[in-house]
Amino acid sequence: QPCVKVSNLLNLINWDLLLDNSKFTWFHGDFHNENILFDGQDFKLIDWRQNFGVGEYEYGDVYYDLAKFQHGLYVSHPIVDSGHFSTQYFPDNIVKLDIFQSNRLLQVNSYFESWIEPHGYCLPKVRLITALIFLNIAALHDQPYGQFLYYYGRLLLQNEYNNRKSKYFKR
Repeated sequence: QPCVKVSNLLNLINWDLLLDNSKFTWFHGDFHNENILFDGQDFKLIDWRQNFGVGEYEYGDVYYDLAKFQHGLYVSHPIVDSGHFSTQYFPDNIVKLDIFQSNRLLQVNSYFESWIEPHGYCLPKVRLITALIFLNIAALHDQPYGQFLYYYGRLLLQNEYNNRKSKYFKR
């Protein structure tokens, strides 16, 4: 699908609205399925971020954790580590992305998305922040994975812009 320039999409985000609806709570900071352990009775969360920016912040927007969780459902580290992703470039600025996604993670994402709104959260906001996470982390990774993350984030951002239920873009 055709994608608008990332800079143009970022300029269309209603940042004030995005920030106004934040829900601050004690949060993990790197919340994804590989940092959640289940011992048969209880869940344990591991690998908490030790700080956020300058200072020792214990609280943050729970939407970041929700989006970070979704990011891990879209792109699984074991799948990336095994090389089951690709970015192909074609004439006329066409980019084709491919990544293996397990049925289990797709089912978990479907359940996760159906859980969000009944529990008082906004699905378009989670999806938007998920896209921003991909764009943000792209530069932290070596190539070709970093390029894959950038284009995947760009695609997710475009999809959310195209989602007419999203109130987070200026129209």
